[in-house]
Amino acid sequence: ASRVVLDGAPADAFLYAHIGVSLECIGWLSKGCATLWRVPNSSEKLHRVLNVSVGVLSLLPSNGRLRSSALVYLHRMVDCLGTGMLPTLPPALSHMLAASGDDPKGTTEVVTLVNQMLSKFKAESEGLMLVIVSQLSRAVLERVNSNSDLLRDKMSQEGRELRELYKMWLQLLQTAGAVSMLHVWSAADNGSVLQPMVESAVHGMVLLEEPAACKVAVSIVVSMANKWASGAEAIPGFQAFLLPLVARAIFQCARTPAGNPNDAQSHSLLSDLAGMQRSLRTACGEDWDAHLSKHLLETLALDPQAVQRFLWSLSNASEREFREVFIAQVFAMANTAS
Repeated sequence: ASRVVLDGAPADAFLYAHIGVSLECIGWLSKGCATLWRVPNSSEKLHRVLNVSVGVLSLLPSNGRLRSSALVYLHRMVDCLGTGMLPTLPPALSHMLAASGDDPKGTTEVVTLVNQMLSKFKAESEGLMLVIVSQLSRAVLERVNSNSDLLRDKMSQEGRELRELYKMWLQLLQTAGAVSMLHVWSAADNGSVLQPMVESAVHGMVLLEEPAACKVAVSIVVSMANKWASGAEAIPGFQAFLLPLVARAIFQCARTPAGNPNDAQSHSLLSDLAGMQRSLRTACGEDWDAHLSKHLLETLALDPQAVQRFLWSLSNASEREFREVFIAQVFAMANTAS
């Protein structure tokens, strides 16, 4: 492949026929033959092919057909080679992110692969995550933030691809929370992407307007609040930064189509939003009450007595009772708006 490229004649069909097809065949063969990688010396051979796959992604990251073939192989090697594949990946992933440019589909492919490895290897993928998370976060968030108007365009191909990227990004963050790996975003070398990452999770509650995606965003924000707003790992200033954003996002989310109380999926989302408020009350105490009260009074212009009843229910009522109070409040706001 390098000779063809260096000679100045990148023949896509030739490269795909001689490299891409072989990578796909070995990848699919490993899936169909579950014991393939247990054959003597098979691991060494699979590693050699892995180096070819990584080389393809490094040398030709913008070649769509070859990139897809290499990714087929990489996804299979997560199961076949395990953590032994991790040290070879940072250069290939970095080249793919750089080559994806304004193409959200290419970035989504990288996020999907990283999410698979994080889910499979958990803490053992920490080294890879520490190396790639800064570039990965910037690649995703620059694409999403610079084209945020497209997120509500469900008809165009560009809008659908951007939404898929955002939803895959949220799934990655959810996986990181589930396997106790959120700390890679707060590591010293990656600290500059922590705030944009947190904002992307909070904004995901509002921008996507799909109950399932919003529920993922809610779970991420709760995980981050529990980790960084209080307790041993609390980050100075994080609580003051997070709580106003979340107070606003909860009621914005509840007033989007995703928060329709008459829809079963949306009703489940509203239940999660109610549970989120109780989690924040537990993690942040009266600081959460203060931010919530300020938003209800000053932004939503609710009656002070209604706000007091809402806060009392948050602190004293059962989980089920507060959920009913919150959903009733959402109904009341929707009727007032109409």
